[in-house]
Amino acid sequence: MIIVKDLKKNYRKKCALKEVSFSVSKGVIGVLGPNGSGKTTLFRILAGILGQSGGEIYFQNKDGVAVLADNFRIGYISQAFGLIPDYTLWEHMEYFACLKGIEKGEWQTEIEQALEAVHLSDERKTKCRKLSGGMVRRAGIAQTLLGKPDLILLDEPTVGLDPEERLRFQDIIRERKVQCPVLLATHLIEDVMELCNQALVLSRGELLFYNEVEKLASLAEGRVYLVPEEKFARCRQYGMKVKNQYGEGSEQQVRFLLLEEMGKQEKPGQGAVRNGNAGDMEEIFEKYERVPPQIEDGYLYWLRAQEKRQSAG
Repeated sequence: MIIVKDLKKNYRKKCALKEVSFSVSKGVIGVLGPNGSGKTTLFRILAGILGQSGGEIYFQNKDGVAVLADNFRIGYISQAFGLIPDYTLWEHMEYFACLKGIEKGEWQTEIEQALEAVHLSDERKTKCRKLSGGMVRRAGIAQTLLGKPDLILLDEPTVGLDPEERLRFQDIIRERKVQCPVLLATHLIEDVMELCNQALVLSRGELLFYNEVEKLASLAEGRVYLVPEEKFARCRQYGMKVKNQYGEGSEQQVRFLLLEEMGKQEKPGQGAVRNGNAGDMEEIFEKYERVPPQIEDGYLYWLRAQEKRQSAG
């Protein structure tokens, strides 16, 4: 278990993390947020690579006993993970095992299990410069598994993986989540939907949401519509397109997220309904099918709403 309390990180005049607090004890937590939101900074601090400017981090082992950071085993893959070109994959895994302080007598078993998990056993003698980009990412995932970690931190781990490799990755995480908690930073909502039981949303260094994934989706309840593509222009001023999809008869539709408040007429200049009024909006959207929100809908709605609050503040 890891407990984060009032964590801060400042870079000169820029505040990268603003009093972030949460705790993780089990499962897979999807860490979401736009570029520059603080996800990588958070992971680097948790991994011990970067020092914080304030706040505390407390560690407990699998028995619930408080331990020092040096005795808490963390598996971490960064966004910019790379390998030494002239090492073989096996030599590189030995290098990681040494860095993690794993007993030398355990190296072979640990490395074999990690490489088998990511389907790289046949590449053990291959020079790292000859590995594809996807293989390098898989090797990065393999090294996080070494040493039976108490916490796994994965920063954009599926970048460069093809669909089949992503499915393998999901299987690995499903197996590992019963052994230790996993923090997964990603821009791929599909990974969150498939793997995560909780979601943590950051924006501009602030923690905006930390709760069950289903509750993130519910934030957009009543705000998601299917709009025919040719009618989208009329709706654009009231919200945003989430994605294009096909309806019955292969009709192209827009999954539309309503960002304005239905039934409210804001004062001139506030910009809630810019080119119409609340009555117009109700008339427009009563014609379209309202559908249950998905995780992506709730995430985008909450992110936009909180960024508006941050800007106003």
